[in-house]
Amino acid sequence: MADLDKGMIPTAKSIQGYLTLKESQMFYIPSFQRAYSWGRLQCEKLLEDLLDYFENKREGNDAYFFGNVITVEEKNNNSLSNESSSTKIQLIDGQQRTTTFLLLLKALHFLLNDFKQIENDLNSSSVRKVDKWLEKILMILYKIDSNSITDYELKNFTRCFDADSELADKFLILKSESMNELDCATKDWNNILRCSKYNDFVPEEIPNKRKDNKYTGFYKNISFFYNSLKTEIKKSNRTSVEQIEFLSLFIQTLLEECKLIQIASVNINQAVAVFNSLNATGLPLSDADVICSLAYSHCDESSKNLFHDKWHELISNIEEGLNGYFSLNTVLQQFMYYQRFKKQGKTDITTPGLRYYYTNDNKTCIENPIEFCANLNVIANMWQELIGNYPLIRLALKINNNSHLFLATFFYHIIINRVSNDSNGLVDFDYASIIKPISELFLRLFTLLELVDFSYSSSEFKVFLYEMGDEFVKLDEQLSFDEIEKKFNANIFSIIQKSIKNLKSKLYEYRGDKLIYLNEYLYCEEYGKDFYFDIDPNRINIEHILPQSMHNILEPMRNLSEEEYDDYIEKLGNKILLERNINNNVSDDNFKVKKASSINSKPRGRRSKELGYKDSCYNIASDLCGYSRDVWVSEDIDRATKKSVERIYRFIVNPLDDSQKSLLVTE
Repeated sequence: MADLDKGMIPTAKSIQGYLTLKESQMFYIPSFQRAYSWGRLQCEKLLEDLLDYFENKREGNDAYFFGNVITVEEKNNNSLSNESSSTKIQLIDGQQRTTTFLLLLKALHFLLNDFKQIENDLNSSSVRKVDKWLEKILMILYKIDSNSITDYELKNFTRCFDADSELADKFLILKSESMNELDCATKDWNNILRCSKYNDFVPEEIPNKRKDNKYTGFYKNISFFYNSLKTEIKKSNRTSVEQIEFLSLFIQTLLEECKLIQIASVNINQAVAVFNSLNATGLPLSDADVICSLAYSHCDESSKNLFHDKWHELISNIEEGLNGYFSLNTVLQQFMYYQRFKKQGKTDITTPGLRYYYTNDNKTCIENPIEFCANLNVIANMWQELIGNYPLIRLALKINNNSHLFLATFFYHIIINRVSNDSNGLVDFDYASIIKPISELFLRLFTLLELVDFSYSSSEFKVFLYEMGDEFVKLDEQLSFDEIEKKFNANIFSIIQKSIKNLKSKLYEYRGDKLIYLNEYLYCEEYGKDFYFDIDPNRINIEHILPQSMHNILEPMRNLSEEEYDDYIEKLGNKILLERNINNNVSDDNFKVKKASSINSKPRGRRSKELGYKDSCYNIASDLCGYSRDVWVSEDIDRATKKSVERIYRFIVNPLDDSQKSLLVTE
């Protein structure tokens, strides 16, 4: 555990003691933190625990603890006078609970105000209780000193916010600058605090979301607290007086008898280290969250806003530009691989965890946070270009996703050594000349992985690729691409000789799916057609030309046993790529229907949906519409399998030199 003795002050505090701030103080959620993400499940558990403790507590019982929060105090001195200084209490751990406690208090504020609307019907004792707890809650939520405000001003406090937004900002207890928080969520939070009655609040809507998903967590959670407590206090047909008594005792229990431990620090690095040691509650931070926080801690005051903007740009580039292919953690991993290849010479294949690498092995990466962020943006922009515009790259990632680490190293090295970078990432770079040669090297190697009996972790694959990573970072300086290609060819030849023996025989025996994707590409290359590969791999299906179901098969295939039939339908020649929607409509049809139907046609009868090979973007499927026969049986599958095997065999073997090819078994 991190050392708590040096400047760390753990203090047990009541919820009231923790949330009560001076006017010059404010809870502050730094830009590196995640958005508010507690949902109904967490709020239900919190309220259930509170009510259970409240209803079952006995005199002398221990206080109810809500765990630890870790804060860092950051003073902003506006002048030489201490009176004009402000203090940000940064929430390193406890952001979700602190925000939720404040929402719960605001819901209680709404409920108390409901009773204020009927105070003429209440006895004086009940009115005093409502006023007492209303004052306490307002003092917390708006940092009010009760000695400096009149009763009238206190009772009408929130009503003046709509007319004076600067006043509202002055009394704001919590501000989020999380780069992950939606603008509409921030507006909801501010508007909730400015309302005095629940029904006055009009929630924002999240763009492009429907039903309950269009509302922010702030609105959904305060609605849950308000409505749940409103129902709770009315149980057992309680009178208004009894409801107020119940509510008063509940508020007292929450504020005075529920506690947490606040670990306060003046050093953000120390606070993050303690958080990493203690984090056992709430929603855990990802590696990217922790790395971001550490990078942010190295920013000086002048660069914090720039880091905020660049990190937000990075997240947007990944979430909006990479179509689900990679996460921020993946980009961090790719940059780690590049750094290790660049610095170590011969890289150890034992890979450290991301958090350990950036906080121990290579701390210098994050000590220049703006440069660090810019480098990650180069990788994100690079993949946005590669994935968005080059189907061959998408194919390479589909055949084996391990290729992304080494492709990232290759392209990133080429880019940073051949083009200049501005503050936003990439200047125009011509990828086209290098996409095909490097992608085909990986495709050839990973095709063999589909045919051997050992895994990616073997020396022929993982160890070899680590060696190539070491070589990639020497390109243009000590090494040419021709030399890289020779090393790939030597390894491919070695795998065939030692582990496969007869490559053609292995291809005839192949019954998997990965090489179906490759076959589509090679078919397009063979016939000079544009290769299409959907940017969303989930929209690509493997279509069995002869259906997997035996219901509609023709006479020649009925003589096969079920086992023989199952083997035929999985051969290379019987499987092609097809759009998911077309495949879903025609998968069980016979070949004549499949090749005659059109996605644009709407034939009479039971089918009126999109169907058929004619308008498929995949060339083998669309070209089958011109096939000379209307049946597809074993001889057609054997013929197509032979062509596919020859096509893939040439792709793997042709780049080898003549001496290597002469030693291969071909029959």
